[in-house]
Amino acid sequence: MKKVIKRVMVSSIALSMTGLISCPAYANDSQVKRSIDKIYDQYTDVDRHVDVHVNDGYVTLKGEVENSEVRKRAEELVEDVAGVQGVNNRITVEYDSELKDKVQARLFISPKLDSEMIKVTVDDGKVTLDGHVDDLEAKKLATEKAYKAGARDVNNRLAIVHD
Repeated sequence: MKKVIKRVMVSSIALSMTGLISCPAYANDSQVKRSIDKIYDQYTDVDRHVDVHVNDGYVTLKGEVENSEVRKRAEELVEDVAGVQGVNNRITVEYDSELKDKVQARLFISPKLDSEMIKVTVDDGKVTLDGHVDDLEAKKLATEKAYKAGARDVNNRLAIVHD
């Protein structure tokens, strides 16, 4: 039995060294990055806009793409690459960046809102508002401003804090 196990292990190592099979345990970060780059070369909407960083098998994706489908595809293409231990997708969507700026601008110019107390995040056109406001009217106003800026949906998690 030990001889059979030993033969299988030696055969697996030999095959992985020849490149006939991939073995995550033997893939180093530069090999992982090269594999990802080759895959991304086939997808111009991903390749031109995504920076790939690999550290101990953990991949971080950064950049800005035109829509959420491209963002999702960039992550999915990487998940099954030999040697990838995990993916941190920090890619932003152009529309989301523009929408965030518009929401923040509308909050800033409103005299009834303290925009410094409101954190705005956007994911696929959905705006989340965190922080605090003085009253229910201000909370409703913040939601209204987000919709007027172009939000598809608003998750208003603003707390009402009385001074």
